[in-house]
This record gives sequence, structure tokens and C-alpha cells, in this order.
Amino acid sequence: MPGRKVATPLKAKNDSKPAKRTPAKQTPAKQTPAKRTPAKRPIDNDDQTPTPKRRRCLFTNPNNQPECYEDPSKIGSLAGLFLNREKIRLPGKTQLIKTVDHRMQIHDPLCTPVFPAKVPIDTIVNDFLIFKKLIRANKKATQEQMVQHAWGLSEMVRIFNEYTRSHILLAPEFKDFDKKRAKKASPSQTYGVIHLMRMISKLHEMLLPLSIYEDIKEEVPEFMKFIDSNYKKYWNREAEYPTTDKHSFERKTGIRWLE
Repeated sequence: MPGRKVATPLKAKNDSKPAKRTPAKQTPAKQTPAKRTPAKRPIDNDDQTPTPKRRRCLFTNPNNQPECYEDPSKIGSLAGLFLNREKIRLPGKTQLIKTVDHRMQIHDPLCTPVFPAKVPIDTIVNDFLIFKKLIRANKKATQEQMVQHAWGLSEMVRIFNEYTRSHILLAPEFKDFDKKRAKKASPSQTYGVIHLMRMISKLHEMLLPLSIYEDIKEEVPEFMKFIDSNYKKYWNREAEYPTTDKHSFERKTGIRWLE
């Protein structure tokens, strides 16, 4: 049998210096540029509180200028067309009629003015035309005469007839209005001075063309003075509210009896 080879132990090297290794050749890798970090600065105590964000004003545009509307006569849209209209003032007793009606609506909403009115709006306008000597006494003005002599008042009557239910009447008055409308009676033939004052006081809020509003506004003041001078003929105080006597009327309205 052949003899086995015995492994001889390696001799330990006495050199303290490690053997030099030759580095393997490596291909240079592509280096990505490092991100620059901003330089740190000392933070003062005052800077530690975050600054609140400024809220943008809703009434200014990005140029910090207040919102304004252009001249409505130079633009096609309706923006600003119904703004800044001067309210028609009611003189003397006409304002009293409006105030009484407003307080009655607050204290007794179900107590509506008498219907139909004893003196309708058409009769009041006709009396004014006679007073101005535009038509003969005891004559009734035709539509052509109204348009010719009092265009503003004719437009006022037309607007009243169109806007009666939507802008002038109260909810408890709708029932009587619908009955009269079924009989094809115009509102100006059934409603009187109380409802007329309601309309005049809110005419500037209605969506009317500016030209029509100006035409009505031009003639209404003289017409209101005529009603003020003859208010007893067209308004009978507590008799205008059938379910109210004199004492309850004065208590609800806060107005004493006027001779």
C-alpha cells in the first residue's frame, strides 16, 4: 500500500508587516452631484413664532382696489342697474298712511285693509288729471289721454297692475285677489291708496328699467302732494281695517286720532 502523505504545518511568518496587496483595477463610477443644504443661521427668539397668513379681503380685487360697478348705461349686463336708486319720499299724510299700514302688519297681520277699496287707484289718478285741468270735470280719462298727458302716471298704474301679487300684497290678501282676477278686474280698479303707498315706498327696489323708473319718479311727487292735500277723501283711518275699532287701532299703530 502506498503511504499516506502527511500535511506538514505551515511555518508562521515572523514578519510583523502585512503583505502588500495590489488593488484591483476598478472602473470609475459616475458620481451624482450632492444636494446643497442651505446655510444655517442663528434663530432669534422673536423669529420662532410663525407669522400669521394674511387673509384676503372679500371686497377687494387682486389689485387692492375696491370693487365698483361700471356705468350701467355703458354695459350690457344688469350689474349695478338697480343699485343706488333714490327712494321716493312720501310727504305728510301719505307717509302716515304707509306707517299705519306697516304697524298694522306687525301687530295684526291677519287684519288686512278693506277690499275692494272705497276709492280705487284709477279714481284717484282721474281726480288728479281733473285737478290739473288735463281733462274735463266729471269725465273719465281714456288710456290715450293718460299716455298723452301723464305718461309717468300711466306707467305707474301699469306697474301696479303687473306687480300687485308679487310685490304689494300680503299672503292673507291672495285669496281676494285671485277671486277678482278670475273676474278679469284690474287691480287698480279694486285697490286704493294704502296699496298705492306700499308700491311707491318700494318702487326703487323693483326690477324696473331705469328709464321707466325715472319717468315715474318725475311725475309722482306732484301726485303725492295732491293725495296729501285730499287724504281724507281717499283714506278713512280705522275704517280701512274692518276688524279694528278706534281704540285698538290707536293702540296698535301708536297714533292718536287726527281731526
